[in-house]
Amino acid sequence: MLLLDLRMGGPLGAGSVAALRCDPRLADFPVLALVGDHEDAAARDAVSAGADDFLRESWIEKELALKLLLVLRRRADSRHLREEESAARNAMIVELAGTAAHELNQPLTVVLGYAQLLARRMDPADPLARHVAALEKEARRMAEIIKKLGRITRYETIEYLEGARIIDLERSAPRESGLP
Repeated sequence: MLLLDLRMGGPLGAGSVAALRCDPRLADFPVLALVGDHEDAAARDAVSAGADDFLRESWIEKELALKLLLVLRRRADSRHLREEESAARNAMIVELAGTAAHELNQPLTVVLGYAQLLARRMDPADPLARHVAALEKEARRMAEIIKKLGRITRYETIEYLEGARIIDLERSAPRESGLP
C-alpha cells in the first residue's frame, strides 16, 4: 500500500498518482492519497488519476486504519470477481467447444463415409480419383481438429491477425495419453 501525501504540493499533484500507475513495478499497488481538509478538487483529481481512495488530513488518526482495510478489501473483492469471471468464461468456452465438436462430428462422419465409399468404388485411373482422395484426406484432417475441440479443458490464445486472437488448439486441448 502506498500512502501518497498530496498536501506537500509540488508540480505533479495528482499527476504523481498517474505516474505511479504508468510504472509497471507500482501499477498494481493500492494507493491512498492524503489531501488537505478542504482540498476537494485534489481528492477528486487523485482518484481520477488512479488512487484507490483518499484521506483527509484531519481524519488520519481516526480513519487511516479503516481506509487501509477498505482499500485492501475492495482490491481483494475486485480480484476475486475477476477470477470468477475468468473461470466462468473458461467454462463457457469449454462447453461451447464440446458442443461444436459434437455437432460438427455428425455431418463430418457422413461426408467422410461417402468419400470413402466413392474412393473404393472409383477406378484409380479416373481423373476424379485424386479429388476424392483429397476430399477424404481433408475430412480426416477436420476430424482431428474436431477431436482437439472436444478435448479443450482451458483456453489459451494466439495472435491470428493484427489485433485479433484465436484459441490455440494445441495448448488448450491436452493430448490423449499415449499419443505424440
